[in-house]
Amino acid sequence: MNYRSIPVTIALLFSLSACAEVQEPSVSSAPTEPALDLSAPIDQDGTTLRLEQVMDSEGRLLVDLSYHPSEGAVPPRMVEIWLGLGSGLAFESGSPLEAVTSSGKLFVAREEEAGVRVVILSTSDLTPLPSGPLGRLVFRRGGSGPATVSIQERLPIFAPQPANEGLSLPPMLELDLGGAP
Repeated sequence: MNYRSIPVTIALLFSLSACAEVQEPSVSSAPTEPALDLSAPIDQDGTTLRLEQVMDSEGRLLVDLSYHPSEGAVPPRMVEIWLGLGSGLAFESGSPLEAVTSSGKLFVAREEEAGVRVVILSTSDLTPLPSGPLGRLVFRRGGSGPATVSIQERLPIFAPQPANEGLSLPPMLELDLGGAP
């Protein structure tokens, strides 16, 4: 992707976000629940995003990002995920996996000030994203701090908005360094 297409990508993100259903907030004196259930185990029913370390014979630190919807969930057409990294990791690259390539979507992962931003979208159609592996992220050891990856709670993650209902995020992933310092 060249840098001239980034403004187009951002404009498309805002357009799709504007198309999402808007729900009026209800007035209640009861405390509100968090937008995402961060404590739910991953194997529980519900739509989840997962982070999983993949062992690599070349010694690289690989993490797969995958999407697993609950039965009857509204499938997303677009995804924007922000990843937080421990101070001991540095982002190198990202590439699409089966769910993204089979739906003809674009996978963009790049490091920004707030973390690693992963965007999955199509500029030509609104095909829903199927469940399964979304992308592989490559990291390298970047210092002596923690080697962790986490999905930041920045909503909405999916477009359209109803695709975020029931979403639970995985706990922070601590990478096995396999003997790396």
